[in-house]
Amino acid sequence: MAKRETFRIYSITDARLVQLADGVADCVERDLAELAMYGITQATVDDLRAARNAFDDIAPDNYFNAQVSATTEKKNLLADELRLVTRGIMTRVENKFTAMSDEYLRFGTASLSRMNDLELHHCSLRVHKKATELLNELVSEGLTIAILDDLLQKATGFDATLANHFDAKRNRDIATTERISRGNTLYRFVVKLTNTGKDYWATRNEAKYNDYLLSG
Repeated sequence: MAKRETFRIYSITDARLVQLADGVADCVERDLAELAMYGITQATVDDLRAARNAFDDIAPDNYFNAQVSATTEKKNLLADELRLVTRGIMTRVENKFTAMSDEYLRFGTASLSRMNDLELHHCSLRVHKKATELLNELVSEGLTIAILDDLLQKATGFDATLANHFDAKRNRDIATTERISRGNTLYRFVVKLTNTGKDYWATRNEAKYNDYLLSG
């Protein structure tokens, strides 16, 4: 499988590249009879328009960035909620056993506020497991099955949101790379045809020669 390109070979905007492709396609179609000596046919024009459409069909970066931002916002909100419920349980554990007890330390929540997303998810599951094991002793501190169920529900929802966030970033990266690859392909095609048009019209027709000049 060919490696896809990750760097643009053109400095113009994507919108401008589409405009150039449209203009070159029109010029080449107009000049098919003259450019036939270079092996250019209607199929060439059709291929250019197809490359132009394939490039333009990919949603712009702001669409995928919006998807990433939305999942990031939801992920962070759920993380805050998960930490809140976890802290509430740990307060009950501390009140029952003290913060230096073996029972408390086994929960592994010392760095709760600094945990990354995966660490937080694993921690919440560990807290749920150990708090469930100590439920009979923590009932006196107000711990209930409902609180444990709420923690597990939030941990499950957080895990699903992490997956959605990962997918959104992956889709953005794939689309960005694909857009660059298709843009480069289209640009090379445009350059090839403009070079051909300029070569033919250079000493024959100044106006038509100018039609093939690439301008920003």
